[in-house]
Amino acid sequence: MSLESLIIKHAKYADLKSNLKRKIGVELSNHKYSEAFEEVFIGKDELSNEDIIYGTCGNHAYEAVKILNRDNDGGYGYDEVLNMYGCEYCIKARKLKIEMGFVGTKLGQIRGAITRVGRKLNNSA
Repeated sequence: MSLESLIIKHAKYADLKSNLKRKIGVELSNHKYSEAFEEVFIGKDELSNEDIIYGTCGNHAYEAVKILNRDNDGGYGYDEVLNMYGCEYCIKARKLKIEMGFVGTKLGQIRGAITRVGRKLNNSA
């Protein structure tokens, strides 16, 4: 693969990652308080009322997993709890974050390939 095609791919994936970050921000800005989490946190000392009201569903899911796994002998995962209790915006933001992880991996592979090409050029010079 030529250096030029690697640079083009890098730019494409960098732009895609930037767009995904923007979309995640938009989704999280639309976050709606999810009363469903109250049933998990009621009577627990892990979160204050302020944390419950102002935190995002992602933060709540993280804390809820700890509580549910402690009280129910494990078995709950972060994504499962988020999908059970979270608002639609936070769930969509999570899906976008997962997609952004794949894009980040692809960017890393491209950077590695560029580095290998650079080393070859350096050794042949």
